[in-house]
Amino acid sequence: MLHFKKILVPFDGSDHAKKALTQAIDLVQNSEDAELCILAINEDVTAVAVNNLERVYINPQPTLSKYDPANDYITMAKKMIPEGIKANYVVKTGDAGILIEDMANHEHFDLVIMGSRGLGIFTGLLLGSVSNYTLSHVECPVFIIK
Repeated sequence: MLHFKKILVPFDGSDHAKKALTQAIDLVQNSEDAELCILAINEDVTAVAVNNLERVYINPQPTLSKYDPANDYITMAKKMIPEGIKANYVVKTGDAGILIEDMANHEHFDLVIMGSRGLGIFTGLLLGSVSNYTLSHVECPVFIIK
């Protein structure tokens, strides 16, 4: 059986992210020494960003906005995690795909569990997605929840 000790869960408060966190909690509850790391990200991009020409997206929030949703996401995630589950919480600012890649690869996570936004075929081809970027760039297994 596979054994994952360090599990990274990028969390944005979406239904898919909640499902991913629920799966991660189930996995950790069935393991003696596994721990979760919940990563919440404040996107800090200009109107249009391109990551290595692989993923293009439009930021729906103005650059000057002081909107800081990551702390709200962490609060939401903490409410979902039962006592006894070892978890730590990280807030970062920047491009979600690159931050997830950097954290997963450099901090030696065993697994990334994340939600899929469920982009349609056309939108996914045109804009790409954070989950697709992560799947292509992270060295450990990636479990994408729909």
